Amino acid sequence: MAEHRAIDLDTTAVESVDAGTLQLLVSATKSAAADDRTLSLAVDAATPMGRALLRAGFFTGDGRPLVATLSSWTLTREAA
Repeated sequence: MAEHRAIDLDTTAVESVDAGTLQLLVSATKSAAADDRTLSLAVDAATPMGRALLRAGFFTGDGRPLVATLSSWTLTREAA
């Protein structure tokens, strides 16, 4: 991360997510922000990562963020 001001993480190929993965992403996002950098996620709610973020309480069912410090994360609903 030290080599880039902004990182957009692509999670489309993620097949499963556990609590440790989410903790790592939260920590990396907060560390980036503390160093005036960004780590961004744009996740489809229908994917394993999207479902994990919903179950963990990061977003409401309609995609509104519930964690203000993770404002660079978005949850979308892609058109089928």
